[in-house]
Amino acid sequence: MTWRVVGSVGRNRGALRGAMLLMLLYATLAHDVVAQGFSVRVEMPVEARGKGSLYLYTTDAMPHAAKGSRNGNNYLFQGSVDGVVYAEFRYTNTLNNNAVSIIPFFVENSDIVVRYNMAAPEMSPIVGSRSNSEYRYQLEQQASNPTHLARYAASHPSSPITPYIIYRHMANDCQQDTLQQLAAQLTGEAQKVYHYGQLQRMLSSRERLRDGERLPTVVFRDRQGHLQRLDTLLADSCYHAVLVGASWCEQCQRAATALHSRYPEMQTIEIDIDSDKRCWDSPWLELLQIDHIPYLIVLDSQQRIVARDVRIWELERLGALQQSKALANK
Repeated sequence: MTWRVVGSVGRNRGALRGAMLLMLLYATLAHDVVAQGFSVRVEMPVEARGKGSLYLYTTDAMPHAAKGSRNGNNYLFQGSVDGVVYAEFRYTNTLNNNAVSIIPFFVENSDIVVRYNMAAPEMSPIVGSRSNSEYRYQLEQQASNPTHLARYAASHPSSPITPYIIYRHMANDCQQDTLQQLAAQLTGEAQKVYHYGQLQRMLSSRERLRDGERLPTVVFRDRQGHLQRLDTLLADSCYHAVLVGASWCEQCQRAATALHSRYPEMQTIEIDIDSDKRCWDSPWLELLQIDHIPYLIVLDSQQRIVARDVRIWELERLGALQQSKALANK
């Protein structure tokens, strides 16, 4: 009888010890799941020569570079994010005059593999990110149905990828009122991501850039590197053509030549984005919502906006030339 009691106690202790070990194992696994961060492995072609970096847009502030290592041509970045985060892999190609290519995608706490496509970086295959798969699927649907993204944005107001879809893929094609309505519906996780803030600022800037409104104060660097304020350079006796370009942009140079030679009644102001070392990151470009060049803004004699993103052949239709000629003849 005594032996049975001791044996029973021994078995109970063994069972208790086993249960405690299982609980410890479950706790460890649960901790690993919670603490698991992300890994982004970028597989580069053998012939690639250059340098790559991964930037995370985790807040409404400037992006920060993720910690990474390089093994031959391949890269491994690791860290941890809160939810779904927009990211960019930027690659400087030393074989192509240090040209920079960007792969935009979404990072979450998972193992992600990017297989870099030299010919079309934005189409590089990406596996391991559910959010990025969702994003690319929506773009594929948009290709066959032009209204798909608008319906997706309206029906997924809390998705963390929705603000980016609105900001990146709908802003140029939708009316201001439509964009404002979609932005007002965003909620939950969608309000925590980087492009929610970008979208709000864009809408605010567009309100100030409506036709008939005065152009906001623009401070830029001229070709000599000196700071200039645009409104102090504009005469009050004619219409104005503000041409945003770059010293290396041949199309911009042709546009400038056409403006000076064919439309002398208008005052033409040229601004090169590469006169400032910040280039595309210059604050005035965001203020004016300029994301491509050449970019032409037409102002009247009171510095009010007549039209933005104008083609030169559209100047006759706008009536800007007739108005400028009338002012010049006074």
